Parts: sequence; structure tokens; C-alpha cells
Amino acid sequence: MTAEQLIDGIAGAIYAEFGDGFTIYTENNQQDLSAPCFLISIDSNSNRNLLNHRYNHTIMANVVYFPSEGSADKPASTSKEMNDAADRILHCLEVITANDHKVRSTNRSTTVSDGSLVTTLDFDIHERLVINGDLMETENTMFRGKGK
Repeated sequence: MTAEQLIDGIAGAIYAEFGDGFTIYTENNQQDLSAPCFLISIDSNSNRNLLNHRYNHTIMANVVYFPSEGSADKPASTSKEMNDAADRILHCLEVITANDHKVRSTNRSTTVSDGSLVTTLDFDIHERLVINGDLMETENTMFRGKGK
């Protein structure tokens, strides 16, 4: 599974939870962000070799929620709005569908930083390299969280 496929899965889960009222960005262009919106990025991407052509692929992702702009009588980042968004994001990103596979996130956490809600997630994906003659391809065999 590629990082782009995982980003697409995260975006699909966020869209299913929050709907059309929120723009979802996958490229960091902060000058053109239109709040309320989400920004999805990959922090790190690593592979660890296991036995018999098996690999543990770990992808760490960030989802940043930029709340709607406030008015003079209502601040932009109210605690209620941030708490509601945090609960909904953590719930909808627990299990996502990416590349036609269910993927469970681990180590989900949220924090408020500079008026935005930052959610960090780890995806621990187990893959197996399949060798067919001269061709090699990757097969996603199982998806589960760490420690299971």
C-alpha cells in the first residue's frame, strides 16, 4: 500500500463523516486554505523486513482541522467545536478503507496548536512480497494494529 492510497482512504473517511461543508487538502499550501477544512499529510513512511518475504510497513499521518473563521462575538476556535471535531475525527479514522482493504490506525491522538486541531495516527500494515517467475509484486495480506 502506498502513502497516496492511504491519504485517499483518510480523505474518504473524513468526507463520509463531515460531508460537503469541509474542503479536504492533501497538498500543504497554507496561503490558499479555505476554512473550515482539513489538511492530510504523511510524516514518515518506513518498512521493516520480517521473515519469508514479509514486511511491516508503518505510515505516520497527520490530519489538521482548521475551524471556521469566527466573528467579533464568537472566537474562531471554541472548545466545543474543537472537542466535537476531535471526537468525530478519532472515531472516523479508527478503521478506514484504503486500496480496497480495511486498515486500522493505532496511536491516535489530538492536540490543539495555533488554533488548529492536529490529529496524529499510525498505520501498521503487514505485507508479503509475492514472486511469480521474474515478476515481483506486493500483496497486502493482513492489516492490524501494533501489539495484536
